Amino acid sequence: SIANMNISDLVVLVLEGKYGSGNTRKQALGSRYNEVQDYINHIAFSSAKTLADEVWTGKYGNGDKRKKLLGNRWDEVMKIVNGGGSGTIYTVKRGDTLSAIAKKYRTTVNAIAKKNGISNPNLIYPGQRLTI
Repeated sequence: SIANMNISDLVVLVLEGKYGSGNTRKQALGSRYNEVQDYINHIAFSSAKTLADEVWTGKYGNGDKRKKLLGNRWDEVMKIVNGGGSGTIYTVKRGDTLSAIAKKYRTTVNAIAKKNGISNPNLIYPGQRLTI
């Protein structure tokens, strides 16, 4: 049943057209509609860097499933995941700040924030991968 289905599996079915669109989809998904739409919108509007970070955590699975979930974002996200993105990848360590990282790589906080889709430069977390 839809109520018990894993969100990513449900999103794949929606993207494949199984539940139609508009009111038909809304009716078919019932209480899961907003959750599914939020997931789809997240993929559509997040930075490629954010999506790549989520791929690294396993959020989108592998192979065909990942390709279906990422849709038209697949190429740009996988370029980053596979190391083809521009620049150096830096993994944030505990105690790091964007200003210290920027100084180390001779760039600016704003440049790093923009490249990585960071809206709050004071909020980075250990394990986060940044393109410098």
